[in-house]
Amino acid sequence: MKILALGNAVIDVTANIEDNFLDTHNIEKGLCYEAHIDQVPAYLEKLKNLGVEVSYSAGGSAANTMVCIAALGGKSSFSGFISADKDGAFFKDSLALYDVDTNDMIIRPDDETGKIFILVTPDCQRSFMSFHGASATAKPEKAHEEMIRANDALYIEGFSLYSPRGYDMFKAAADIARDEGKLIIFNPCDANVVAEKADSVDDLMQRADIIIANRLEALAMTHTKTLDDALTALGKMNKKCVVITDSANGAYIIEGGALTHSPIKRNPAKIVNDNGAGDNFAGGFLFGYLQQGLKASEAAQIGHLCAGYILEQSASRPAQKDDLKKLLSAL
Repeated sequence: MKILALGNAVIDVTANIEDNFLDTHNIEKGLCYEAHIDQVPAYLEKLKNLGVEVSYSAGGSAANTMVCIAALGGKSSFSGFISADKDGAFFKDSLALYDVDTNDMIIRPDDETGKIFILVTPDCQRSFMSFHGASATAKPEKAHEEMIRANDALYIEGFSLYSPRGYDMFKAAADIARDEGKLIIFNPCDANVVAEKADSVDDLMQRADIIIANRLEALAMTHTKTLDDALTALGKMNKKCVVITDSANGAYIIEGGALTHSPIKRNPAKIVNDNGAGDNFAGGFLFGYLQQGLKASEAAQIGHLCAGYILEQSASRPAQKDDLKKLLSAL
């Protein structure tokens, strides 16, 4: 089963900062904020003035998930909006490095490839400033129908809802996927997205066959205050599968009306930062559940394995192409 993801195509700009930087710029820890691509130089200057080291890597939540699937030996493809600039070429090449199918990338030559500033505080939590650039031009494309037909499942993520027509793109893609009998997977990616794009998130949640989210996102999606209440509400939606991660507490799985808990069996030796951990959990889970035919609880263990690996490093993707395969073989 080959999985196609539609999502943000961005470059991650990562910096380790102190908590007071968040306070100064009214950034709530752990959330994502949208800004215009023109503001990138100003934020780079602010970080430069702090004297902190800034690193660049290819990112994007859905793209990270597809990389994880491919790195495990699965089949995945990704389509997003990039510019014809060096960052766009770098992004596309970064996916091809892991054997993700990039034939369906959409080029916007008059725009700049998007950036995500990842601000990592001393407690290893990350907060985001999102400068969408070419990704802000996301909209329904005629090519999407052909892409979806060539795959078996469609994965959509919440960050693209910040694009003015991102919801239109996902709605149209979901309609095509449903007509073609493809599975639809939705990951909201951030509680701020759920709060700011509530109607869009609710509609996509209703359309999805599989939902993957974290605890904060689950609470926001269900308008509840406790995880138990959120799981009860999600259980009433009659989905193929719902997976809710809860950091070190593992994951909760709803399948066939039954709720199970999947604890983490391998804790990371040292947490460097948590950027990309959720993306890689999703990739590991989907690889096991959809491509290996494992039970959801077994697939979640692969998700935990991949997330734990990412927590131990600074980047949001595997350092080496075969790292995840080696970890999987040791299970």
